[in-house]
This record gives sequence, C-alpha cells and structure tokens, in this order.
Amino acid sequence: MANKLGNRPADTAFKQQRLKSWQPLLTPKNVIPIFFIIGVIFLPIGIALYVSSESVKEIILDYTKCKYGGKPTLPIAAWNYDSQQNICTVNFEIFSEYKKPVFLYYRLTNFYQNHRDYFKSYMPKQLKSDKYYKDDISDCAPLDKSNGKQYYPCGLIANSFFSDEVIGSKLVREDSFEYEFSESGISWSSDKDKYKNMNVNQLTDEELKNLIPPPNWKKDFPQYKNGYTRENFPRLADMERFQVWMRVAGLPNFRKLYGQNKNGSLPKGRYSIQIIDRFDVESFGGTKSIIISNVSAFGGKNPFLGIGYVVVGSLSLLLGIIFLVKNMISPRKLGDTSYLSYKTQ
Repeated sequence: MANKLGNRPADTAFKQQRLKSWQPLLTPKNVIPIFFIIGVIFLPIGIALYVSSESVKEIILDYTKCKYGGKPTLPIAAWNYDSQQNICTVNFEIFSEYKKPVFLYYRLTNFYQNHRDYFKSYMPKQLKSDKYYKDDISDCAPLDKSNGKQYYPCGLIANSFFSDEVIGSKLVREDSFEYEFSESGISWSSDKDKYKNMNVNQLTDEELKNLIPPPNWKKDFPQYKNGYTRENFPRLADMERFQVWMRVAGLPNFRKLYGQNKNGSLPKGRYSIQIIDRFDVESFGGTKSIIISNVSAFGGKNPFLGIGYVVVGSLSLLLGIIFLVKNMISPRKLGDTSYLSYKTQ
C-alpha cells in the first residue's frame, strides 16, 4: 500500500496532533484567583483610560441647518448665514483652555464610505503617476471618463471629496485674536506615498484638455468651474485633506482631520468660525459638524475602551467573590486529581 502511494513525508507530532499541551484542571483553587487577578488588573487600567478620555476637551458644532436659520442647538450660541456667498458664521464659547496640540475635524453622519462599489472606485496608478496616465481606468467606473475625456482624479471617492471650507482655517475671538490651524502634517506618511504631483509642464495641450475635474469638483470648487489649466491643476501630493478623505472610513458616522495647531494652546473665550457651505448632506439624510478637540496620552476622546475595561474587571471581581463565598459555604467535594492522566497510550 505504501508503495502505491509513493514516497511521502514521515508523520509528525504536529500532523497527528500529538504536540505537548497544557490542560489545566479548573478547580476552585485555581479559578477563583484568576477572577481576582483579572479584576485587580483591569479595573485600574479602565479607570485610567476613562479619566484620560474625560480629560480631553472637545466641542462639536453641528451646522447642518445653518442655512435655514432658526435657533441653533448648544453649544452653538448663535449663527448667521450669508445666502449670497453661502457662508455660515458660527458663534460659540470655549470655557477653558485647550492644551496643545489642538485639532480641527469635520464630522459626517450616515455617509457610507464602506460601501463596496464606493471604496473600490479609484485608480491608485493614476493618483501616483506624474505623467498622463494612458492605461485603462475602468476601475473608477462609473466616474472614469466622460465624452472620451479622463476624470482626474477619477472615481466616486474623489468625486465626493468634502467641499466645505473653513475660511482661513482659523477661529476668531471677539477681541480679534486669531487661532489658526495648518493642513501640513495631517495625513499619514503611508498616505502621502500614494500620491504624486502631475508634471503639468510635460503635458501637451491635447493631454491637458483630456483631463477634466470630477463633476462635483466643477460644481463646488470655483477654481475648477471651467476645467483645468496649467495654473490651477491639482497637486495631489500636497493636498493632505484630500489624502485624508481618500482613506475611507469603516463606519457611516466618522470624523476626519481638517487641520491642527501644535504651536500654542487654545485660550478660552467667545469665538466665531466661518464655513463656506457647499457639501450636500441632505441628499443622503446626514449631518455635518465641526469638532475642535485636543488629545490625551491615549488619543482622542473615546470613553468606550475605559468603560469596557471597568466592566470586565468589575464582573471578574464579582464572579470571584460569588464563587469564593459559595465555595466557603457549600464546598463541592473533589476527586483525587492525581489519578487523572492525559498520556497517550
């Protein structure tokens, strides 16, 4: 029989599942201490994580309904909308100093960047090419070409790029003090490696005409209303907000970094922020907000991890106490474990 099968490797302990293993006996003597150890370790970690998260200062300004007027919801004190220029001015108050670094985010809800047809609609080679990309870009469908001309950048992700703009990327206090945020450094180095600036000077006039802005870019960004020129051609390697947007979110409610200030803390006071309102969220039933926040040693404001550790630690301690009391009041007689053997015969 062995000859018919031919030569085959010798059977090993791994293949026959005969590896040495530890098979613990779950007796009260070793189970109860484990519960107490988990509780003692997890509880302080959870408390530290929760306290750290609560130390993060954050203010969320939902300006979705700004253009309709009416009374805003807290923490927005007042808002004003310029219908001629589509500018929403939001007034709010910072009640205590935000220690540096301070970050400016925008937040969207009910926006499914994780939809399969959405997050697959882009062309990495086009984004990283510094020359006219002549190969097939059908991966960007349905926004790859129009009338034989190539969208640059192509695809659904690029087309839906967040188009609201914080004027000056700054907050203005009532005494005219300005606190500015920078776009520099907000994208990951791994993101930056995916983009190159098109060498526009090497493009022929025909190639330049064959590259057109995505439909939403022509509608929302004034500089691209009449198409691309050698002067306004987008430099993707320098557009860090675009790079942040292209890293799709896994959940429908998400925030993305818009700017940061690592140089100075944000002092308390009454501030205003001006936002050019272009990005349509009503079409998908979502909302949009501006978030101003600092961070702790463990990152941004996220109490869930700390609460999770506290819950697990508390349950472990509770179970340990219950099992200990039960074992003391009505212990169960155990057999002699020395007779147990796991040796293979």
